[in-house]
Amino acid sequence: MDGAVETLCEDILRKNESEKKIEIDCVTLRDKEARKNFNKYPSTHFYELDFCVGNFADHFIRCVNYISRKLFGINFRKTIREKQYEDNMSFNEYDLIVFEGVNPFITEKITQKIGREKMILHLHRVTEATEEMSKVFGYFIGISNYVSNAFCKNGIVSPDRIFTVMNGVNLEKFNIEMSDAEKLSLKEKYGIKQDEAVFIYTGRLLEEKGVRELIKAFKMMPEKSKCKLLIVGSTFSGSSKQTKYSEELKEIAKGENVIFTGYIPNGELYKYYSISDVAAFPTISEEGFGLVAVEAMSKKLPLIVTNSGGMKEIVTDKCGLKVDIDEDLVKNLSKKMSILAKDKELRKHMGEEGYIESQKYSDINYYNDFVDTLEKIEKASIK
Repeated sequence: MDGAVETLCEDILRKNESEKKIEIDCVTLRDKEARKNFNKYPSTHFYELDFCVGNFADHFIRCVNYISRKLFGINFRKTIREKQYEDNMSFNEYDLIVFEGVNPFITEKITQKIGREKMILHLHRVTEATEEMSKVFGYFIGISNYVSNAFCKNGIVSPDRIFTVMNGVNLEKFNIEMSDAEKLSLKEKYGIKQDEAVFIYTGRLLEEKGVRELIKAFKMMPEKSKCKLLIVGSTFSGSSKQTKYSEELKEIAKGENVIFTGYIPNGELYKYYSISDVAAFPTISEEGFGLVAVEAMSKKLPLIVTNSGGMKEIVTDKCGLKVDIDEDLVKNLSKKMSILAKDKELRKHMGEEGYIESQKYSDINYYNDFVDTLEKIEKASIK
């Protein structure tokens, strides 16, 4: 499970195995790959919804549901999912229930049974509160101050109903050191010379991530002949399937020292950070947090990011350069890349500062902050 939300959930379960501060029951859709990880967390009780996913039966039910809704206004699929929750779960026995996403026809049903004070929505993206959310959930947890403030901006949810718990990263996965021989071998695999400065982007190949803008900025660099741009990732997690956008990126990058690795598992990313000199994440949307920035900082890489969303809370001026999202984004991004391409000492200094900053976002800090927040919510909910 390489998705950001799945990774964060696993971090909580993993740290709870050693810390044991809370008792956790985890409800998830049936998934063969996910089930392989269950035995890693013996202290957690897993409930799987047997509703078919990704097979013929699921497609059949979707078709029946579509017809049912069109002809009779009945959500057949919703009824099945609700029934499974009722059969498998006794929600009254829980002190709190944390949702990592919104399924209205499930959450509303549970709220009707236990009231909204025990219901918590973990906000992983920038969104505004709605009346429906305020009726279903009693409390909210944002992954950054930016996410929390944006959620409360319209006044529907009171600020005392939302808490902020900054995301965390399992830094141990990125603290693995590679030998010089291993670094050389990986560089040779991608045709990277020892004296070339390597810029790295890790993440999904989506328009809002600013990958197109990054490639265009790289092409404008006067120093590009002495540099490489390493694009690590794919459009879909776990797959290197191509899309119109990913094909466009490769067309733009032709003959410009740009390397596409395709999908790389999260556990292997440290290798690619280890052969890089600068990490660039020029998202053109208001991103909620930016786990990749913390990962890169933990590997002592200086950063170039856009001045947006939760990213600006993580990346200080000591550890990275920022660019505004405007009509001059590509030009200014290219200038920042040139600065770091030419200045090894600045790269080293920012990398060291970034490493220090990254320690704030360790998985143990994330776990402790999350548990402390749940305790605050529990006390508030029983007043």
